[in-house]
Amino acid sequence: MSRGGVYAYRTRKPGARFCIPFLSRHWGYVGQPSSFWHRDRQHLWGDVRYGHVAKPWADLDPKCYRLPLPNWKWLRLALEAVAILLLAPVYNDKGNRWNPRRIPLSVAARQRAQRNRGLILWTVRPVHVMLILAGFAVAWYLIGGRA
Repeated sequence: MSRGGVYAYRTRKPGARFCIPFLSRHWGYVGQPSSFWHRDRQHLWGDVRYGHVAKPWADLDPKCYRLPLPNWKWLRLALEAVAILLLAPVYNDKGNRWNPRRIPLSVAARQRAQRNRGLILWTVRPVHVMLILAGFAVAWYLIGGRA
């Protein structure tokens, strides 16, 4: 019986204040361990043996979804790559540089420090600026810019 496979964490979005279904959560991380039990503890609590701390997204109420597989490394690597392409997790770095929603490791660490201090997170992205400008343009047109 295999104890490994491919897993995916679904986490709360860093700035989400309310638990709105489908809007407040996103795919956070995808990986392929040989042991789900050990990898889960390494991600959520850190690992004293190797000097690692918990991942920056560990406080975002992560839920783990597992796909047990035979202990064939090539199969796990292939399915991990497919899962990263399909789910587009925001905290993966390797194999995920193409993802425009990806949160770089340094930004994730900074966001975690801000959450630990109780600060409100505001992440302004270019798409947010475009939506705000489009809203102003529509409002200007509807209110009286038709003259």
